[in-house]
Amino acid sequence: MNILKNNKKLIGLCTGIIIILTIILTLVQTFEYRASVGLMIIQKYNQSLDPYSIAKSSEILKKNLGSIIHTSSFFDKIMNSGFALENNFSSDQIKRKKQWRKKISINPSLENAMLVIDAYDKNKEQAKEFTNAIAYVLATQGHEYYGGDKNIEIKLVDYPVVSRFPVRPNILLNLLFGLILGLGAGIGMAVAYNAQRITHNVERITQNHVSQNIEHETRGMERTTVAKEAWQADNRVDKTIDSRRQIINKPGMRAIPNNIPFVDLETNKEKQIADNRQQIIKQTTDNRQQKIGNSTENMRNVAEPQEFYGSMDNLYK
Repeated sequence: MNILKNNKKLIGLCTGIIIILTIILTLVQTFEYRASVGLMIIQKYNQSLDPYSIAKSSEILKKNLGSIIHTSSFFDKIMNSGFALENNFSSDQIKRKKQWRKKISINPSLENAMLVIDAYDKNKEQAKEFTNAIAYVLATQGHEYYGGDKNIEIKLVDYPVVSRFPVRPNILLNLLFGLILGLGAGIGMAVAYNAQRITHNVERITQNHVSQNIEHETRGMERTTVAKEAWQADNRVDKTIDSRRQIINKPGMRAIPNNIPFVDLETNKEKQIADNRQQIIKQTTDNRQQKIGNSTENMRNVAEPQEFYGSMDNLYK
């Protein structure tokens, strides 16, 4: 629920866009009216058949007639039936058959031998004329499709009724479909965006933790190095003083070389040690600054995606 609440603007935006696209696609289609006619298939009572067999036979006949209506031969009979029908069908047989299937819909009743036929057209009168033509051909020439059995009769029981408003495309159904699709797409994008943001945050935290550990270990190593080098510098100064003392105290020494300033060695010992330590600390500090600078540059490169996600967060706030 938090994901939906935090990304409600994104979900609303996706839903709105898809609904607008659905409305546009709906409006560019041709609006068609529907005319419906009802036919009853009646099979006369036969003493040699039980009622169940008669009902079963009527059901089979109803299905057969429903499938025959979409055939090319029946289409030719309709167009030649004498009704004022506009022949707007393609000359190509395959395309014409698809257009005919789209124009005429068969709805056999499951409860009785009723056969409901729907015709669709942008013109109300044309839709009505097509249903009249189909009912007329089935009533007068339907025996050609069931073997001429005199015990079977097709009667018109519901005269053609035309819808007051266009029924195709179904605007309400399309809007409902667009709403569901938009919500689904918006929620999917919100979940994906949230997952990417969580993954990036985990990577950033892990990178920061690793960088802190590396910096801590580097500082520890630097302290150890500074202490070691300072100790070595102290030892070198002590050894220098001891060696010069030994030279001065040798038996038989009559003169002190001018290039050995032994008088100032004790006085300048602390100063030399301090200077050595300052030099070592300065060099170590410069190395650490350079390492930190490189680490900061790497973190900046890694943080670039976060700037993108930050901008996305600002967009939907």
